[in-house]
This record gives sequence, C-alpha cells and structure tokens, in this order.
Amino acid sequence: MIMINLLPEELRPIKRTPVPYMVAVALALGLLAGVGFMILSSMQVTSGLRADIAKNDQLLKGLQHIVDEYNELGEKKVALKDKVETIEEILRDRKIWSEHLDRLSHLTPDNFWYSRIRETTQTFRENRPKIDPKTNKPVMNEKGELETVQERVVRPVLELQGYVTNDAEGRANVYELMDNTTNDPEFSKHFELFRPRIEDTQYQDFNVRGFTLEYTIEAGIDNEEEK
Repeated sequence: MIMINLLPEELRPIKRTPVPYMVAVALALGLLAGVGFMILSSMQVTSGLRADIAKNDQLLKGLQHIVDEYNELGEKKVALKDKVETIEEILRDRKIWSEHLDRLSHLTPDNFWYSRIRETTQTFRENRPKIDPKTNKPVMNEKGELETVQERVVRPVLELQGYVTNDAEGRANVYELMDNTTNDPEFSKHFELFRPRIEDTQYQDFNVRGFTLEYTIEAGIDNEEEK
C-alpha cells in the first residue's frame, strides 16, 4: 500500500537526527577519560614522590651519624678557636710583660732585690664629667664650666716589693730606683708611680730598707705596642 502525506510542509513532524547527541556523548566520554588519565598520572607522580621521600629519609637516617659527627666537629672547632685566641692573648701578654720586666731589671740598681712583683687591681676615686641622663651629654654650669662627679674606678696596678742594702757610700737609698723608673721615658710611658712605702727592717739578721712601690698601669698600652 502506498501512503501519501497530504499535510503541508510546515505541519509535517520534524525528523530529528541522533548525530548531535552522539557527538555530545562522545565528547563527554573523551573529557571524562582525559580527567581520569590526569588523575591517574597525578596519583602515579604522587606515589613516585612519596617513594623518593621515603628513600631519602632512609638515606638521611643512614647518614645521621655523619651529620652528628659534623655538628660535633663544628662545636669542637668553635671551642678550639676560643682556646687558641686565649693562648695567643696569654703569649702576647707574656711577651709584653717580659719586655717591661727586662726594662725594669736595667733600671734596678745592684743593691736592690725583689721579693714580689705582681699585677693587681685597686679602686681609685676619679673626677669624671657629669652626664645628663636625658641628653647623654656633659653638664655645664652657669659659668660654662664642665661639672664633674667623683666615681670609683678599678684600675690595674704594678706592685714592686723588695729590699735595698747600703750602697758604696753606705746609703740604702730607695729613691734611686724611684727616680730611675719615673725618669725613664719608656717605662714611665706605661707605669706611673703613685704610692711608695718605705720602712727600715731586717732580713736574715741584716739591717735593710724594705719598700713597696705601686704604679698605675696605663690603659691600652698593650694594644699600642702590638701595632
């Protein structure tokens, strides 16, 4: 039987093709496959990184004793450096003091001998400029003069103790040593006599004159000599 559609063209039902739907589904499936591939790739990379981290951790644990040894050597190096600097400072001070003592031996007359030579410290009262705590500058009075205050200052002192016997002229003169040390330009540059004490006494049944001479030690002389 032959069927003839007598409806006008505009009233006839539209025949839809499934091709666009098939294309959309294919694209969606392709997109999902791509996302899945990227996820799998990321998981593989992450797994590889975790394996590398675990491997490096094992290597680090195996090298931990070397790291500990290195740190210990670093600490010993610092301690050794401090010791070397201390030893160098001691040797430097010994050299400087040996020069001073050698100079003193040349300034000491033959009828003198020492019972003690030492470096000690004493407290002195010195006038220092008065400092304004607000401006941290020296305070001036109404006359424009610098105001001072007395402060206690600890300074190093060279102490010489010993005895002197009669010289060829029959005198036990301590002042000869005092004059030699005071008038010598090299010695007096570093040591300043400030308090001599003299007394007549006996040493092994001999009449002698005992003395204690104290000299302030100028600050910074060691650094100047090293230069």
